[in-house]
Amino acid sequence: CILMRYVISGLNGELKIFQNLIKRIQAQDKDAIFILLGNQFKINFSWEMLNWLMDNITPNGRFQAVLNKEGHIILDWYHNKFLAWKNGEILEYPSVTKEVSSILYYASSLNEKELKNIIDYYMSLPVCKYLQQYSNSIQHDYYVVESWIDSTLIKSLQSGLHSRNDLKCMKEYCLFYPGDGSDYTDTGRYYVVRANYEGKCYTRRNTIALSTETVCCYCVDTEKFIEEEVCFSVGACSLVRRTI
Repeated sequence: CILMRYVISGLNGELKIFQNLIKRIQAQDKDAIFILLGNQFKINFSWEMLNWLMDNITPNGRFQAVLNKEGHIILDWYHNKFLAWKNGEILEYPSVTKEVSSILYYASSLNEKELKNIIDYYMSLPVCKYLQQYSNSIQHDYYVVESWIDSTLIKSLQSGLHSRNDLKCMKEYCLFYPGDGSDYTDTGRYYVVRANYEGKCYTRRNTIALSTETVCCYCVDTEKFIEEEVCFSVGACSLVRRTI
């Protein structure tokens, strides 16, 4: 029995749609593992979704996630602005609007203990998930990230991150650079599974891109996007049946 791993993007605060998709997959694959990308909220923030994530996401369990832009915005605000305000380095509380970040807008209104729980959750998330998959006895390496990485960062991942500068560089690429259309072109058996902010779901060269505009799902081990009838049943009607 092959352990199936599914990468999902574009939740946008729609917990019920996401749970319906999970149930549909688990009905056929009870041991499935799910790895979440962004956008988990975008402008559609819900406490139910955040609480579910904090209760269910673990490093190596059934539900996993990588650090996304939303998480990075919160961590940046907390470490560079909130703590500076708390320590008296700045006088005015660092408020934020919904347009900047819906999750941060609501999180910033919490008491310090509640806010710290959210910070701890995002601090626990890796920038990248490394997966192996075998096809005809050939190993394929998958790097699941929020947005985009290049061959230099692939080599850093393969050799291990040895410095804070490596990690900082990786975060900047993965969280803020969405790719330029050429996508990843390394000639090895390496694939990047990433969020795509153009609203499309596609494969190109070594890249598997999932739309962040609707709930999109890709199974690493079958090398397929979820079949369209499953997506239609949960409201993600723009995703069509495709294979690599």
